[in-house]
Amino acid sequence: MTRSPLHWLLRTTWVALGLVLGGRVAYVAAHWGAFAEHPGQALAFWQGGSAWPGAVAGYLLCVVVAARRHGLPWPALSDALLPYAAGMVMGAWLGCALEGCAYGPAMAHGWPLPDEAGRVTPRVPLQPLALVGLGILLWAVETLRARRYPPGFPTGVALLGGGALMGAVGLLRADPVFRWGGLSADVWAAAGLVLLGSALILWSRSER
Repeated sequence: MTRSPLHWLLRTTWVALGLVLGGRVAYVAAHWGAFAEHPGQALAFWQGGSAWPGAVAGYLLCVVVAARRHGLPWPALSDALLPYAAGMVMGAWLGCALEGCAYGPAMAHGWPLPDEAGRVTPRVPLQPLALVGLGILLWAVETLRARRYPPGFPTGVALLGGGALMGAVGLLRADPVFRWGGLSADVWAAAGLVLLGSALILWSRSER
């Protein structure tokens, strides 16, 4: 797989588009009532508002499209682009910590973190914990890539581990989220991500 700067720029651009647009589309769809009177605000992604299940779906879709355009196998391309995707996701979690989204429950000796209204309260440091978890997951995936596992295997591990991490985060979130069957939508989406990652791992092993 070529590593020229131009090719990497094009491919990482696809990653950014997939994560940003996918996450924004999913967020707007889930909160359409807030955008119905002013639909133009749906395009103002720089004002915040993204749903991670849509970001993951957008990433995978754009990787497949980029692979077809560049004549590359999508599992191998996805594996190669994982560090860039992880960097953007970690940046999003840092933004959440600063802006007060996806925050944890109040805790007597927690970290002083804001909610969506800007009120600072000692809380379970959910966003920093998610950042640490993502860092560990990225290290594990990079270790797998260095050991030359079959194409798609590192991506499967990333999806499986990411789903487990986001499921745990979803169980701890204290901000208002849509719930179904007593669980947040994040937990259901995370379960689907775990299944998808497991299926990709099995598929990649069978193609070896």
